[in-house]
Amino acid sequence: IGAYSIITATISVKKDIDSFVLNKKDIHFDAKKGEIKIGKYVHIGNHNIIQGFGSIIIEDYCVTSSGVKLYSQSNLPNWPSDLSIKTVSNSRAKHRVVPVISRPIILREGAWLAINVLCFGGEIGSYTFVKSNSVILGNLNSNSIYSGNPIKFLQNRFNEI
Repeated sequence: IGAYSIITATISVKKDIDSFVLNKKDIHFDAKKGEIKIGKYVHIGNHNIIQGFGSIIIEDYCVTSSGVKLYSQSNLPNWPSDLSIKTVSNSRAKHRVVPVISRPIILREGAWLAINVLCFGGEIGSYTFVKSNSVILGNLNSNSIYSGNPIKFLQNRFNEI
């Protein structure tokens, strides 16, 4: 896990966390709810935010480059079924209604998110590469290259998998 990363949720990895974390003093762990599962041989770059309140699974051989942000839960601007309810987006306001939407994130084996990719839920297929500064809002196929906001399929990554 790279320096200055933020991990929010209970984390479980396939190896000892002390040998997994490169620079423990620069990494913030906040395990209030949710779950993050990290496989073997995973690289998490510097300055990542991995918010696993809605569940995140990162399978073996995945890469998140510097500045990647994974959000599996987000606040809604209102209560969709009753617009008369005044809501806030401050989780510290325990006595107020804070509507949220959760969408799990799964990075399948060998997925690679380049610098500053932003993901708000979905399954990233195995051996898929997402180019820098792209925004992911849903599922991406395996063995593919994607780019942009809105994200678009560009081509297959390899001839065959």
